[in-house]
Amino acid sequence: MSIKIKTLFLYFYLLLNLVGYCQTKNEDGKILKKYPEAWYVQDLNELASTLIETHPQPFKFTSKEAFLALLEEKKNAIDETTNYGKFIWMCSEIIANVGCGHTNLGFFNQEFHALPDSLRFPMNVRMVENRFYVTDPLANADKVIAGNEIFSINGVSMQTIAAGIYKHIASDGHSKGIKKKHLNIEFNSYVPYYFGFPDSYEVLIKNRQQPIQLKPIKKYDWNPQNGYGNPCKEQLCYEINEIKKYAILSVRSFAFYGDKAPIFKRFIDESFEDIRAKGIENLIIDVRGNGGGPSTTTSYLLRHFADKPYTYFTPNTPYGEDFKKPMLPFPTAFTGNTYILMDNGGFSATGLFLSLVQQNEFAVLIGEENGSTYTCNDNSERFTLTHTGISFKVARSTFTTTAKNLRDDQGILPDHYVVQSIHDFLKGTDTVLDYAIDLIDNE
Repeated sequence: MSIKIKTLFLYFYLLLNLVGYCQTKNEDGKILKKYPEAWYVQDLNELASTLIETHPQPFKFTSKEAFLALLEEKKNAIDETTNYGKFIWMCSEIIANVGCGHTNLGFFNQEFHALPDSLRFPMNVRMVENRFYVTDPLANADKVIAGNEIFSINGVSMQTIAAGIYKHIASDGHSKGIKKKHLNIEFNSYVPYYFGFPDSYEVLIKNRQQPIQLKPIKKYDWNPQNGYGNPCKEQLCYEINEIKKYAILSVRSFAFYGDKAPIFKRFIDESFEDIRAKGIENLIIDVRGNGGGPSTTTSYLLRHFADKPYTYFTPNTPYGEDFKKPMLPFPTAFTGNTYILMDNGGFSATGLFLSLVQQNEFAVLIGEENGSTYTCNDNSERFTLTHTGISFKVARSTFTTTAKNLRDDQGILPDHYVVQSIHDFLKGTDTVLDYAIDLIDNE
């Protein structure tokens, strides 16, 4: 074989390997992968039929006509440019339309992991009272500083962007509490999906005349900031201030199932025993960010500070016969003043818990709208779409507390509405906790 032919053979060998490498990278970069248009349509039909056949109340918050119209709209939008990223964004809007927080794509996990860091919006941003502020400029520290207010991205107002993203976040009754929580946690990942994965971003900042072109990030380290100054980093924490005679019980999760249930009960028993022994008069229970768990744990905590009997579930709730009967406070229940810190990250059983607290006036609620209501659907089953492999779960049962005078299209509302300002967030000041302590000091 001549040198010329050998060189030509080597050229084609390298070219073929380069093509194979690019295809492999596109497979790894799942977001750009394309499927036949017919497969997308079949998967959308499969998603819709599964929701309708499985969910106990698929049309409670969205009419059947509106749901089917949205389905047709998405099917008609499918074309040769539709890739995995655009398709899963379609699916998220359809499933969120049901208005059930437990019926979702796993919130934003699949979308987050499919998104290359280079496509993410290259700054961390937080929404406070429908205004948007930079919390970390990341690769753009030479152009923007933390605390800057953003008016628009790529010419679209921040309020319009948020409203568009909200359509894709599942929540109970379309309530906005949990939507805000997820928007703040995943802002720089939601924005690329909203804009269809643009090559670049420009932002208009307050007190700047011209938009600022942002540099992309090479590597993104996910670091959700919740704004709690409370140092509790575990699921359960207890601390006491003997001088001011108040205790703080931080319950970041109620998810103590099966063999873990005794851990929760022991923590609650020992904490309340110490509170009683030291004559503590004021108790702060912090359930911010609590994603829920079984009603056995929420009721166990509730009976430690309730001051009268209550019934947990309505008769039509399919489970928990013991919870449909009057539940008595424990004989040693706390009789002082109880304050509960809440936020839009409280979800599922946390909403059920707070609804009973509010209905029966067991405590003073402080903070923001909770992320769930007095009723929710769960006992969920997981499914996978045949062609695209997108997974989702659908609730199969409805759980409703006896606090039925509350609205089912918004989260539980606090008695004292307290929001952490962007200034306090950046300083690490726990505005909500400080407010509760001030209430105690002024009693």
